[in-house]
Amino acid sequence: MPWTQVSNLKGPAGAVGANGVGVPVGGASGQVLAKVTATNYDTGWITPSSGVTMPLTQPITFSPDNTYDIGASGASRPRNLFVGGTATVGSTLTCNGNASVAGFLDVPTVGGLNGAVGLMSVGTVRWQIPTAGHFLAGADNTYDIGASGASRPRTIYAGTSVVTPLLSAGDGSAAAPSYSFATSPNSGIYWGSGAILTFSNGGVARWGVRNTGQFIPYGDNLFDIGDSPTVNRPRTIYAGTSVITPALVVSAPSAFASGDKYLVVDASGNVHKSAIGPAS
Repeated sequence: MPWTQVSNLKGPAGAVGANGVGVPVGGASGQVLAKVTATNYDTGWITPSSGVTMPLTQPITFSPDNTYDIGASGASRPRNLFVGGTATVGSTLTCNGNASVAGFLDVPTVGGLNGAVGLMSVGTVRWQIPTAGHFLAGADNTYDIGASGASRPRTIYAGTSVVTPLLSAGDGSAAAPSYSFATSPNSGIYWGSGAILTFSNGGVARWGVRNTGQFIPYGDNLFDIGDSPTVNRPRTIYAGTSVITPALVVSAPSAFASGDKYLVVDASGNVHKSAIGPAS
């Protein structure tokens, strides 16, 4: 019996089967597919409350290393990147100079300092380090290092000099003068009681200058000017009006020669030099 070719031959339609476990039908624009319960395949369309959450159960890695980016320069960038722990950068962290983020580490162009690294606060560059390495304020004579009475740095070391139009310090004391020395911190200058600019040495006040101009020792009849009758003496002491002292002592050489000059008191009570040799 010969074969007969039959085209478009169809059998009767079968019964409708049950839905599979794939993506459920329905949903609206903007909705996302999410788990409804912990039961397998129990998913549904939901409207996200804020953004899209992508739960991660393992780290996201890239291979090969240091090859792919997240976002693209100038376009297709993520807005914010929030890190709960530590962000570690393998090579370089580059910022775009956005001056609107408080506390952001920036690379701005400020005052012609191209390539300066800046510390910003509330959208303003407060401090900057240019390529020359100097630590500069973002505005002249505006910001402080430390605060009065609190949040002060302990020590500032300068290798060459500190240049300032005004150097202020606390009043200090004899044991801790306002301006002292590294090898003798209890020696220096301080502002003493009674408005006296005071010099201390070894933690003890020695001499002072009153605000009326007098140069005074700290202690009556206690300190000398000069060291001894023969060592570290001032050459001349000039007094515009008078020298008042209960005793005037003149140290003379052990032997006089005729014609040596020494102090004498004349018949009128005046003290002057005499060229007459002493009595023998």
